[in-house]
Amino acid sequence: MEARRKKKNQYERRIQECLKKDPTLNREQVEDILKSFSALDVNGDGKISRSEIVRAMQILGGNPTPEEADELLRSQDINSDGYISFEEFFNYSRTANVDMEKERMKTAFRTLDKDGNGFITLAELRSILHGVMDLDELEHILKDADSNKDGKIDYNEPLYCMKLRLI
Repeated sequence: MEARRKKKNQYERRIQECLKKDPTLNREQVEDILKSFSALDVNGDGKISRSEIVRAMQILGGNPTPEEADELLRSQDINSDGYISFEEFFNYSRTANVDMEKERMKTAFRTLDKDGNGFITLAELRSILHGVMDLDELEHILKDADSNKDGKIDYNEPLYCMKLRLI
């Protein structure tokens, strides 16, 4: 019982450390990173070895060559000790999360930008979201996200990402 509580406290402490290191991540994202690391760290020694990388790639349907496994290890093994530590894995994962989020936002923008001109207009919002949101709500989103007040949302407008998350 004591060992279980100690392990839970270590897990909670690790989550809090990660949240402090990167306040842009939420608890769920940090837990996903911790779970992914634990799944890869088969022997539980706190680091991912070349053989654990190969095993993970095989589980995902790959058949990596020794060179591919070595390259993946080298690309993440910042301190060159032959392993990927949690710190190295965390740094890579949070960068990957940011990149995935940016890609998700671009995809969402392109979906809403029906005519592909690089802007989202009220008409485009209405054509996609009619029945989901009323006109007042859509006008409010457009007004809040349209920082340069040109009547449309440009992907580069600072508030765009925050407002799109509301949709």
